[in-house]
Amino acid sequence: MLEHLKDPAGMLSFISKKLKDGGTCVIMIPVIDSWEQAVFKETSAWISAPYHLSLYSEKTMRSLAENNNFKIGKVENDWYTPSIFSFSIFENLERYFGICMPLQLRKIAAILIFPLAWPAIILSAIFKKSALKTFYLTHA
Repeated sequence: MLEHLKDPAGMLSFISKKLKDGGTCVIMIPVIDSWEQAVFKETSAWISAPYHLSLYSEKTMRSLAENNNFKIGKVENDWYTPSIFSFSIFENLERYFGICMPLQLRKIAAILIFPLAWPAIILSAIFKKSALKTFYLTHA
């Protein structure tokens, strides 16, 4: 959610004002300090310009949360979303080999290569380097 907003700090400030002390806000966002980002770099599907206006690391998310009266209690690493990893593969096939597929065909192909993506997704979660993380923010 936050990666799509022009003013993510403003949104967290708004949520902070509406949430009671001790209340929890759950945010799932892509992060740039992941194995996928290290492998695909600027061709990662998580970059998704112009759709993702802000990019976060776990450190910058912690800073954003603290600046808006939140403490991060728990961070979960995603282990069940291989689709974006698959899309990153197709971004690179298109960029480096000129293999271009229409979006509908790309979606079907992404589903077909899920079994190849699962080991990378699961290992990145085990080592806390997932491309997608869930942050549990507690209102201070």
